[in-house]
Amino acid sequence: MYFYQKPQQLIVSSQYNGEYPSIVKQIEDEAYRHFKNFNIIRIKIKSLVSNDGVPKNDFNKELFWNDKTNYFEIRYKMLLKKDQEKKLSDLQVVCGLCIYDNWFLSHKVFMKKPKKDLQYMITMRLFNVGRTNAFTKSNKTMKCLTELHWTPLKMINEFIV
Repeated sequence: MYFYQKPQQLIVSSQYNGEYPSIVKQIEDEAYRHFKNFNIIRIKIKSLVSNDGVPKNDFNKELFWNDKTNYFEIRYKMLLKKDQEKKLSDLQVVCGLCIYDNWFLSHKVFMKKPKKDLQYMITMRLFNVGRTNAFTKSNKTMKCLTELHWTPLKMINEFIV
């Protein structure tokens, strides 16, 4: 008899202050020192979009950054009241209307106790744009969500290395 076992994944989060690319060596050294017995497949570095090293325009992004692993990630925190669970499909439709592609909707999964209201994150990933166009797309998305009566509680802009 075979039993299906769900794959397990360890995710570790740390915060560092420094500049890319010099900070990468420090992060790698610490990751391998503390987790040398684990198969590390990815180290994800999140940067504030306002940092100097973040590509300012589409040309800089295309010329100097990997188009598959470096991208802008914009997350919108949404609240769905417990009695509005049936509106989740509506939120999915709104995401499609406002964001078109490269978006994901996820339930806040790291909760010890279920809360009265459900929090969802809409994540938009922009791979082929610089900071200027990422902000433009983010503003258009925020305006669209608000016009359709889905005003986010919070918005987070980051550049992923």
